[in-house]
Amino acid sequence: MGIIAFVGSVLLADAKWDWLRSGTSDDGMESNGATVRNVGFLIAGVLAVVFAVWRGVLANRQAETAQRQSETAQRQAETAQQGLLNERYQKGEEMLGSEVLSVRLGGIYELQSLAEEHPEQYHVRIMRLFCAFVRFPTKDQSLESGQAAIEPGTLLGIRQDVDAIMQAIGSRSKLRIALEREVGFRLDLRGVDLDSTQLLDLDFSNSIFHHAHLSRVNFANTDLTDSFLYYADLSYSEFRNVNFTRTRFWYVHLSRTIFQDVNTANASFEQTNLHEASFLRADLSGAYFTRADLSGADFHDADLNRVNFAGANLSGAEFSFGGRLGAKGLTQAQLDRAEADPDNPPKLEGVLDAETGEPLVWRGRPLDDDA
Repeated sequence: MGIIAFVGSVLLADAKWDWLRSGTSDDGMESNGATVRNVGFLIAGVLAVVFAVWRGVLANRQAETAQRQSETAQRQAETAQQGLLNERYQKGEEMLGSEVLSVRLGGIYELQSLAEEHPEQYHVRIMRLFCAFVRFPTKDQSLESGQAAIEPGTLLGIRQDVDAIMQAIGSRSKLRIALEREVGFRLDLRGVDLDSTQLLDLDFSNSIFHHAHLSRVNFANTDLTDSFLYYADLSYSEFRNVNFTRTRFWYVHLSRTIFQDVNTANASFEQTNLHEASFLRADLSGAYFTRADLSGADFHDADLNRVNFAGANLSGAEFSFGGRLGAKGLTQAQLDRAEADPDNPPKLEGVLDAETGEPLVWRGRPLDDDA
């Protein structure tokens, strides 16, 4: 466009040379050539502006096109990536339904990796699947043929796939547990059969264990904060260095269970069977033992600050140990809310009221046989 304007100007100048040179200058007016020159500059300026605007519009359109292409390519890549992730999930789910142990284990490890790598998309979804599997395990060929797939590391043994899933559930990170709480998800382990299992150094906080079979289970260094264990059987189990903060043990069988160095602050043991349970060095501050059976229980060096013993059976419960390393934080007011067999009262020798410093005494509230 600039070349055309230049050539046109040259031709015009050649054809009208005499005219361009004419004109008066005495009266101060410009010559015809000067006028044409100025007009040419004006036209060239206008054309330059138009050209610049045109190039700007074209550049913007090219940039917009490139942006759309980039966004399209990104969406396609994300779609492809999501497709691969969904395929991994579906494959793992299919493998979990296999009757062959090795295939199921492969599916468990694949799903566990997927939950760890993409927690916001898959963690809760996979935890639901894992919980369902533990409640209703897939049929196993080796079990049907009499060759039990038992995990050697357990006390009496459970299926290796069930053990692998419990390890995967219990080893989930704090970040993924926080995701569960954000969406109101709880591990649903109702009715699971894990008798004689070792569940060590795991986190089952915010879980539901209603009607679960957990007898003779070793829960050392495990977190059960904010969990629910209604009507579960945990008799003869061992809880060493376990966190039970705000855990609900309602109508649970905990007879002859060991609670050593545990934190059961503000936990609830309502109408729970704790016959001959041991609370060695346990932090029971603020716990509720409403109408619980604590007959023969051992409170050796336990912290009983603010514990609620309303209606609890303390027949033969040991608080004193001859006055050495006896229970701490217990008051007469707490004790007076409990019950006991008049012929087998709790042992309080040498135990002092945490508020008054006076020796604690059993005031003979009889056990309610009709309760």
